[in-house]
Amino acid sequence: MRDHYRRNNYNPLVSVLLPTYNGASTIGGCIESLLNQSYQNVEIIVIDDGSADETYAVVSKYPVKYYRIPHGGRAQAVNFGLRRARGEIVAVVEDDAVYLPNYLREVVKHFEDPLVGVVMGPHYVLDPKSFVEKCKDLERRVHFTDYVPYTGWVFRKNLLEKVGGFDESVASGDEVITSRRIASLGYKIVFEPKAVWLHREPDNIAGLLRDRFRGGINRAIYGIRHGTKPLSSSLSHKDLNFVRELRKIRIAAQISHSLLLTLGYIMILYLGRVVALLGLVYGKMFRKKSLKILGEWRPQK
Repeated sequence: MRDHYRRNNYNPLVSVLLPTYNGASTIGGCIESLLNQSYQNVEIIVIDDGSADETYAVVSKYPVKYYRIPHGGRAQAVNFGLRRARGEIVAVVEDDAVYLPNYLREVVKHFEDPLVGVVMGPHYVLDPKSFVEKCKDLERRVHFTDYVPYTGWVFRKNLLEKVGGFDESVASGDEVITSRRIASLGYKIVFEPKAVWLHREPDNIAGLLRDRFRGGINRAIYGIRHGTKPLSSSLSHKDLNFVRELRKIRIAAQISHSLLLTLGYIMILYLGRVVALLGLVYGKMFRKKSLKILGEWRPQK
């Protein structure tokens, strides 16, 4: 940043918003990772989106703020937390993720620049054991080798409020929409490679493709509701550039040192894109059924 003295004295309050729905099996690990952050000027706000499991019993063991609201979706839960946040910076986190100890410290330093509105860090697979998890982790590591940020999970609160918070009309991808709206106001989205977090992913191909199909549906529904083109897809002309694709495969081979994992990476990458495209088409053709799928869907833990 601008100088060592100012960096050491920049210490804004960070409001960590943790929306959850039936997250009893994973939320404890998430909260513990947040309590163990090296950056300590933090308030943690858990918004329970109408869970039917033991989420409250788990959360009540920790020194965090807890609110329970009727089930309405992740974006609604985030916006509920935003209205109660006291921090200058707002970090939105996942209940099935773990955040490395310096995650908040690494993202917060960028907000000393008044032109920064959104910050994000890379996320990899938490404890990958199955072949599918290892391939997905490789896909994430390749993805972030030359990443140009267009979204994020940590926001300047006044800007988040200015754009109306998270878009409650979508089931996922709300952070992308919000980040774009902030960027349209002239603020920067910054990528911090040291702000690492680890996310649980499906351990089988069916679960992974289910996620991709739902993502395609979500893009279609957003486009229908807003009268715009669907949210950007991994099937864009940029991603399908032949030279760029070959470069990704080469990087995957260099990272993994494994022909089998590299082939798995190729399978997951391209099969996932095809399934996402099918979800996009399905969402456009069968809107009512698609909304039901989005409403009933719950990520596999």
